[in-house]
Parts: sequence; structure tokens; C-alpha cells
Amino acid sequence: MARPIVHLATTTLVAAVLALLTGRRLPALGALVGGVLVDADHLIDLLLYQRLGPGRWGNRLMLPAHGWELVGPLAWLESRLAPGMRHAIAVGYLVHLLIDQRTNRLQHPLVYSLLYRAWRGFPTTLFGPRPREEPHGWRRPTSWWEWRHWLW
Repeated sequence: MARPIVHLATTTLVAAVLALLTGRRLPALGALVGGVLVDADHLIDLLLYQRLGPGRWGNRLMLPAHGWELVGPLAWLESRLAPGMRHAIAVGYLVHLLIDQRTNRLQHPLVYSLLYRAWRGFPTTLFGPRPREEPHGWRRPTSWWEWRHWLW
């Protein structure tokens, strides 16, 4: 599983390449936004888990911003609203999904399809077991200090 630091390092490299290719800093910033902030959708699952409890939400993982279906609409929207970005946000997002697709222990190649996960009911088991670690245990820590293992 790619930790946030992996996404930050990889997206920083992509941002540097975009800055060199375009001669501008804004596309580099866009790539960082698209490649790192996508993980903010984990907070939605965290809130659902905390609000509904492990009994009602504990075996589900929605990750609403992690879906191949969103790449095209994001690129289109970016071209309409910020043409100077040159699809940098979409590129950062695409790199994030590729890393996740490659590094997570997926039970099916379509796990990063929102439609596939919705059809299956968003079970955490689609993302596979992790040895000696509770699946998606990042939802359980009670302090930021306890999250250090997930971040690094």
C-alpha cells in the first residue's frame, strides 16, 4: 500500500517535470493538488465509520475520489475552468491512481472503478488483506501520533 509520503514524493517528481516542460509553476502546483489531495476522500470514510460505527460502516470503504471514471471528467473540467494548467491536476490524479492500482493488494482489477465498488457494496475486502495489520486500521487511531504508521 502506498503511504501518503509515496504519493507526495512521486507527485513532486511529476510536478518538477511539468514545471520544466511548461516553464510555469502553476501546473506543478496543480499536479501536487491532483496527486496528493485526492486522499482527502479517506476523511469521508473516516467520518462515516465514526458516525455509523463499526457495525454499520466497518466493513465498507467508499473512497469517492478514487475512480478511473473520474479521470476524463476531471480533465475536461480542468480544460474548461483552467486551460493554463494543461491538465496538470488530471495528470497528478492519474499518477495517484496508477500508484494505488499497482501497490495495493487488490482482489480484482476493477477495484478502482467507483461503479464496480458500488455494485459490490463498497466492501473493504476488495482491497485485500494486509499481513499483521487490520484492514483499513487507519480509521481506528484516536490521535495524530497514532497515524504516524499510516503516513510513513
